[in-house]
Amino acid sequence: MRVHLILFICLSFWSTQAQNPTWKLWASGLPSGVYPRMVVAPNHDIFYTLLGTGVQLGYIYKANTQDSNPIFQALPQIPRPSTIQNNIVALGYNHQNEVMAGIYRTDQQQPWLFRFDHQKMAWDTATSPGSPTLGGHCMATSPNGTIYVGTRWAYIYKSTDGGRTFEVIDESSLIKMDYPCYYPSFNGSDLNGAIFCISIDKNGRVYAGTETAGVIYSDDEGKSWHPADLFACLPGTKTQKDTSRIMRALNMSGNVAAIGFTKEQQLVWSGPDMWQLGWKNKLGFADLHSKIVHEVKGLPDYLIQTGQQVSKIVTSENGQMFFHSGNSTNSSQIGIYTSRDGINWKLFNDGITGQNDGPSQGSLAADGNKVFMATRDGKVWLFEDTLNVSQTDQSSHLNTFTIYPNPASDQLHLKLNSDQIYPLDEILIQNLMGVTIKKFSNTQQDHFILNISDLKSGCYIIKWRGSYKFIKI
Repeated sequence: MRVHLILFICLSFWSTQAQNPTWKLWASGLPSGVYPRMVVAPNHDIFYTLLGTGVQLGYIYKANTQDSNPIFQALPQIPRPSTIQNNIVALGYNHQNEVMAGIYRTDQQQPWLFRFDHQKMAWDTATSPGSPTLGGHCMATSPNGTIYVGTRWAYIYKSTDGGRTFEVIDESSLIKMDYPCYYPSFNGSDLNGAIFCISIDKNGRVYAGTETAGVIYSDDEGKSWHPADLFACLPGTKTQKDTSRIMRALNMSGNVAAIGFTKEQQLVWSGPDMWQLGWKNKLGFADLHSKIVHEVKGLPDYLIQTGQQVSKIVTSENGQMFFHSGNSTNSSQIGIYTSRDGINWKLFNDGITGQNDGPSQGSLAADGNKVFMATRDGKVWLFEDTLNVSQTDQSSHLNTFTIYPNPASDQLHLKLNSDQIYPLDEILIQNLMGVTIKKFSNTQQDHFILNISDLKSGCYIIKWRGSYKFIKI
């Protein structure tokens, strides 16, 4: 018998941010309203707008993240169609640092996507061979400049000319053709509905969060699409669904509103209905390389209960992640949460005195190690991730451990990579759904031998309680 082990390690190390441990006020005096939107272009221009506001409709404001005392200036007003809903929903940019805006409107003959032309100093209407039912919901730009727009009750739109023209991608049909088992989806739909988020990792992989079919991705710029649930279909056939698949949390949807990445490009996503797995909040972690999904930790039980309560996840260059929790009825500890690994999260509102409530969700933006947060009262806050990477690497090395052999059979050796002896606390072995199947008592040894002779062949998680660090073996 051989037990193939994938290492999932929890370390008792959380780095401090001694130089700048709190959010600091960076700008104020912007128009107030619900659901601020921000995005940063390659030249460090930062753009601000609001999904909902009672005044100054159709305006986007620009500053630069390199300014210590920024002054946001209003761009010319977007030519708002008569049937517009809300204000501005999607905010993006092209590689010419021109801002782009997507709106909702009820008349499909009216424009829904706009690009600000720097030369003309005016808004240009993007063109496409089709029109979404409602409009643009989300936007992302790949490292090579390709722009993707997710729409409400329609398709994914793609531009390779800086947002002037778009082609239409019917991602539902492409998935149905290659993965016929995938539909009907988790809630019985034959389509994936709206596209609620588009995110692109540093390797150029495009992820889309759907309304009814969970997370999907493309490695060829939208030519083909795949379920992020790598075991959606039974082995040997793509016509039958594997109902016991270990990554099924990735397609237990509705409204996947945010997708973010750890520094190692592992996936954190929000919006799935994962309560059926015993997960108490609508956030999950996935490593598609090791084929592991996991519930995130550190949130109060049932913090995120209804709707799209997390609609943006950002990561600093050093690897610190942030999301805004939104709000639910009678909930507490709302606001910004942060993590170094995508699994272990903690509340981090330190320094913010603005209206940091549910209507502030979706308002994060990152530029290198600068992270910006807009509160609904027209203020923008700055946090600088000043983590000393070399110190962290050294401290992490002192605290990490190795396992061998891998694959293993009857015994597994766990050894600390240090000259010192650290308490291991309780060691857990779990299956890939996070269910503990074996426990080992704490030890002060630097070399511990685990008896695994009673485990069936398969993949497992080894957990050391405390803060978490993920290492692939």
